[in-house]
Amino acid sequence: MWKNKALLSAGIVVTLTAAAKAALKVYMVAGNSMTPTLHHGDLVVCVRCKRPERRKIALIRRGDFVMVKRIIAMQGDDIRIENTGEVRLNGVKLDEPYLCGKLTPDVPLSLTVPKGCIFVMGDNRADSVDSRSYKVGYLHRRSVIGIAVAAITPSGFHSL
Repeated sequence: MWKNKALLSAGIVVTLTAAAKAALKVYMVAGNSMTPTLHHGDLVVCVRCKRPERRKIALIRRGDFVMVKRIIAMQGDDIRIENTGEVRLNGVKLDEPYLCGKLTPDVPLSLTVPKGCIFVMGDNRADSVDSRSYKVGYLHRRSVIGIAVAAITPSGFHSL
């Protein structure tokens, strides 16, 4: 009887471990574009995600490179960035308490996100190459590897 319970328990542990390994990924942050939320060298734990959402921090694959950015807008959203750096989504000013310091001047931008795409920005707008740049632009939703749920930093483990 105890052998059956032990085998069942071992089977459950193996199954849960395999499921967690398939669903969770850990990446190291490179650069300062997500400061103060994330810093260079922090580890980010993410879960696979088929439906990315606004305001979530996403890990995004671009060729051989993985970048960490915040999703600002989704397909069909109208986004406007003022020369003051203020961001308006569908006409409403975004409340962005996660930003690094004061807003920085920006090149004015007004656009609608195409079908199947997302628009991303770093929290450190002065030091982020993101969807505002022709180097990144719109990103397809399928390029999202996962959504960050936690960070492992020198000061400890933090949920995001």
